[in-house]
Amino acid sequence: RKRGAEDLVEVLSMLCGDEAALQEGSASWVELASALLQFSCPTLRSEDLPALALKCMSCKLDAGVEEGTSVEAALRMELGNLDRLLLMVLSGPEFLPEFVALCEKVLPLWWTTHLVDLLHHCGQDAKVEGSADLSLRESLLLQYAEHLSGHPALWKVRLDYLCECPTRGMDALVAAIGELPLSTEDEGDQLLAYMDLTFFSEQAQRGLPRTSLQKLSEARASVHNKRATANLQAGNVSSGILHLLKAGDFTEVQRLVDRFLEDFIAELSESLAKPSSTAASGKSPDSADGAPRGTTPGHFLASVAQVVEYGAVEDARKPRQRWGPSPEEAGEEGFSAADRAAALESLSCISNVHKAFEHMTAGRMKEAAELFTEVVNSPSAPPRLWVVVVLLASP
Repeated sequence: RKRGAEDLVEVLSMLCGDEAALQEGSASWVELASALLQFSCPTLRSEDLPALALKCMSCKLDAGVEEGTSVEAALRMELGNLDRLLLMVLSGPEFLPEFVALCEKVLPLWWTTHLVDLLHHCGQDAKVEGSADLSLRESLLLQYAEHLSGHPALWKVRLDYLCECPTRGMDALVAAIGELPLSTEDEGDQLLAYMDLTFFSEQAQRGLPRTSLQKLSEARASVHNKRATANLQAGNVSSGILHLLKAGDFTEVQRLVDRFLEDFIAELSESLAKPSSTAASGKSPDSADGAPRGTTPGHFLASVAQVVEYGAVEDARKPRQRWGPSPEEAGEEGFSAADRAAALESLSCISNVHKAFEHMTAGRMKEAAELFTEVVNSPSAPPRLWVVVVLLASP
C-alpha cells in the first residue's frame, strides 16, 4: 500500500510538470524533452527548442554536453547519429543542409527524401548550395524519381514524385514520359488515362500554368504518335489513325492516305488485268492476293470507315485547345488549319468509297453511284482517290 501511494505521488508529480520527477522517469533525453514539452512547458516557442534539447542532453548523455552549450559546439561532440539528427531538426532550417548530408550517409534515399518532405510541410526548407531556386526537398524528390527510373513497374509513382517538384519537375516529368517504353497498347492507354486525369481534368488545369499545360500537351501528343507507329507496324490501321488524330498529326494522316491509295491503285490495276479479278468476283479488296487482314491496302479503306463511324473525324474537326501560341504565331512548320481540313476530308471521302464498294458488291448500284459522285465532286478529295473510284466502278 505504501509503494502504491509513492507511485501515485510520482505520477502526479509528472502530471504537474515537476522536472525532477520527469527526469527520473525518463530513459533518454528524447523522452525527457517530450515529457517537458507535454507537462512542463507546452507553450514553448520553436526558437527555444534547441536550448531545451541541449538541457535534456546534459541530463541524460555522457558526451560532455552542458546546459548553455551552443548547437554548433554540441554537434562537434561525440554524439550518436540519431542524437545529431534530432538536434539538427529541432535547431531550425539553418542546419537542414547538415541534416541532409548526415541522412545521406546513414539512411537510404527513401528515408532521407521523406524526412525532408515532412520538414518542408512543417515549415523547414532550404536552398541547395549554389542554387537560387532549387530547394533541398525538390532536389531529393528529383533524385528519388531518377532512382525509380530503374523500376519500370513504378512509373506512376515516379511521375507522382516529379509532380511535387515546383521548379524543375515539369521538364523532368515531360522527359520521363518520353522515356517510358510503352511496349503494349494497355501500357499506352494507362499512361494516357493517367495524364488526362492528373493534368487535363478541369480541376487540374486550373492549378497549372499555361506553359506547363503546353509542355504536357506536347508530351501527350508524343505518346499518341508512339502508339500510332506501333499500331501501324502491327497492322492495326484504325487504332493507328485514331492515335494520329488525337496527336493532331494531320500531316502524317495525309501521308498515310497517299501511300495506301498509291498501293491500292497498283493492286486494283493488277487485279483488274486478271480474269479472276477482285472487282469482277465481287470479293472485298481486303482479301486480295491472300494477304493477311490489317496489312493490305483494301483493309485500309475498311479501317478508315471504322474511324469515321467511331466519330473520331468529327471530334478532330472541333477546335483544338492550345495553351501556347498557335503554330503560325510561333513560326512552326507542319500543322495548319488547311492540313487538318485536307486530312479529315480525305478520311471522310475514303469512308464513302468503302461504303460505295459495299453497296456495289451487294447490287445496290444507285446508292453506290451516289456515293461515288459525292466523292468525285468533293473539292478536297485526294486526287488518287478518283482513280480508285474509276477502277472500283469499272465493269
